[in-house]
Amino acid sequence: HYLSLHKDIGMSNPKEPCFFSHHENWQEGLEGYHALFPEKRIWGEGSTPYTKRPIAIENTWKRIHDYNPEARIIYLVRDPYERIISHYTFSYIRYKTYSPLTKAIHELDGIIDFSKYYYQILPFLKAFGPDQVKIIDMADLLSQPEQTLKEVFEFVGANDDDFNYE
Repeated sequence: HYLSLHKDIGMSNPKEPCFFSHHENWQEGLEGYHALFPEKRIWGEGSTPYTKRPIAIENTWKRIHDYNPEARIIYLVRDPYERIISHYTFSYIRYKTYSPLTKAIHELDGIIDFSKYYYQILPFLKAFGPDQVKIIDMADLLSQPEQTLKEVFEFVGANDDDFNYE
């Protein structure tokens, strides 16, 4: 959301196109993919399935790297237990489970694995290198939004001189 408010950054519509994980012949659909972005200097998207191992397409990171080896990867993490509760709640609301949490953690794909953040981001770190991967803690974004956003804008190469942090 915050990135979409920056004048230099065009976020995709929809927010999660899942282009590199859901399109088998992704190279053939680049024109349609590019049409998802407004005409801005920097493009971004928020497809969470890219880091949902082991159910994610294992070479999603390679597809992104093949598309743009200079890409900047921003990985937003939060307390792993809060993420598990959120996953469970989402699944419960969407009728994917009626089991109690203690049983659902054995039934729902990824409910534990998706909170293993190092496991999820490691292929991207290996492919892009640590200078192109920025890990942001949700707690920092909430407690120090201006400082965290300044770091993110600098990371992606966006000028923040006239960004309204209010």
